[in-house]
This record gives sequence, structure tokens and C-alpha cells, in this order.
Amino acid sequence: RQLTWSAGGCYQPNQSMAPLASKNRSYSPTTLRDARLRESPVPPAPQQPMPSIVPPAIPSDAAETKLADGKNDKTSQVLVVDDVKSNRKLLARCMKQLGFICDEAEDGSKAVAMASTKNYSLILMDNVMPVMNGVAATKEIRRLQLSVKIVGVTGNALQEDLEEFIAAGCDEVLTKPFDIRLFKKICGRFGLEFRPKVA
Repeated sequence: RQLTWSAGGCYQPNQSMAPLASKNRSYSPTTLRDARLRESPVPPAPQQPMPSIVPPAIPSDAAETKLADGKNDKTSQVLVVDDVKSNRKLLARCMKQLGFICDEAEDGSKAVAMASTKNYSLILMDNVMPVMNGVAATKEIRRLQLSVKIVGVTGNALQEDLEEFIAAGCDEVLTKPFDIRLFKKICGRFGLEFRPKVA
């Protein structure tokens, strides 16, 4: 029998026009060859070049040490304010052991002057001091709208004294004796980076 090609498929003259090819049935070799001759050739799609992959930069040990040691790093600048020299030196020593760069001031007035000229990230502020106490100094620093964290360090553990420090603008208040473990937790909340120096 002779088969005739139609747009709908392959059919016989005396039969209904039903396609002979579907998902489950295939054309015969002759019919498939004739169908391909009738189809216009489709040019292959151009190949897109593969995007180049750039590996992320890995910081060197020197850069990491530079950050930890506080060189040219704003987050490592700390100002210790206390009128008692022994207390001030002890706190400064603790800060340096944690890798911070540390400055000192013996009263609130000097602390305000230093904070207005240098970008500190943290100020440890005593309260009872001559010339200007810690509460007044904290208010003055906040009036200057300096983006510095202030932690009050006081020997007065009365609730009203702590609340006065907070109301003045302190972010946290620590009571003496200075608790280094609690201070590290506070640094973590502030996002301050430090690395204890290895002896």
C-alpha cells in the first residue's frame, strides 16, 4: 500500500486521517526522512561562554594581626578615665592586654576634650572625679553627638547611682572591682574586636 504524507501525519487513502506518530509511536525510517526534508533547518543555538569564577580574597596573617593589634583600626581605640592613678593604670593595662590602643585621662573635663579630637570606640568612665565628674562628662560627650560607647565604672553599687549613669548616656555600667569577663561580654555586644596578647 502507498502511504501519503499530510501535515497531520501519515495516512492511507482509504482510511481516516489519523496521525501515526505520538509520544508512544515513532515514524518509519522512510516517512521520518521525508518529514525532515520538508522541515526548514534550525541553526544551532550559539554557545554562551562560561562565566569566570573569581575566588574570594583571603586575608593575610599580616592584615589579621594589624586589625587585632589595633593599628589604624577605630574599633580598638579606648579611653580610660579615672582620677586615681593606680585604678587608671590597672584598667589601661587590661585594655592593652586585650589588644586595644589605650589613652588615659584623670578627670571628666580632659576626657571630653580628648573625645572631641579623637575617634574613640569605647570610653571607660569613672564617676567621682575632680573638675568634672563622670555623669557630667558623659552628658557633655552625648551633647557633642559622638558615636562612642561609654561604660561607666563606679564603686557606687546603689541602684540610683547606676541609673543616674545610664540616664546621663552610658551604654553600660560596671561596678568596681572591674570584672574582666563581664567586660568581654559587653565588648561582644558592642561589636568591638580584640585579641588578647600572647606573653
